Amino acid sequence: STNYSITGQGGTLATITTTTTRVESSDLEAWEPPYPAYLSDLRGATVSSGCSCTTAFDGETEVNGIAFEYGLTLHTSYLGAVVERVMGGEAGKHPYHQHVYPFQLTTGYNGYNQIGDWHDVIMGYGTIRYSPTEFSGKVMIHCHRLHHEDRGMMAIEQVGEEGGACTCTAAPGLGLGASIGIAGGAVLLLAIVGYPGYCVYRRMHRVRAAAEAAESNDL
Repeated sequence: STNYSITGQGGTLATITTTTTRVESSDLEAWEPPYPAYLSDLRGATVSSGCSCTTAFDGETEVNGIAFEYGLTLHTSYLGAVVERVMGGEAGKHPYHQHVYPFQLTTGYNGYNQIGDWHDVIMGYGTIRYSPTEFSGKVMIHCHRLHHEDRGMMAIEQVGEEGGACTCTAAPGLGLGASIGIAGGAVLLLAIVGYPGYCVYRRMHRVRAAAEAAESNDL
């Protein structure tokens, strides 16, 4: 047996004595709880057409470059779809929280958060999946740093009825055309700014040379 004393300002308050008794046991049988339809394993599932969207938290006020505004819908899905969300932007700084439907981690996460786990809050880069099967309507998503949520880092997704379609609001980024346009603009800007600058330099050089020549003649 083992004695444990609990003491306070007045001395010993109580003494706990434990004893052990050996009990023969056997290995536990494998058991898995029954899951509802909306928690079906989606790791090997095919994502429904158009239902893979990027959700990007950036700064402290925006989702996919948009601050929250009532009436705006970020992404849409429908009952029975296999929905995928790619965590982009500054996902390593902002915990993503989703109402109504929990989601399954499918790629990118490790450590405590294992692929196949179900969550309703996750931080970090990776992909998640869920399948809305019970409730249509609005699904709120937001940064779980509530002062970011309050400043606009939140959005509404819409779940439609069966047989609907998915839509995505694109995350901010530069396509090839935009990149070429910016590069061309930079070259043009250098040309515009550079040529007048060169002319000013040449004029100042000539004025200085003329002044030095005049000074030599005076001597």
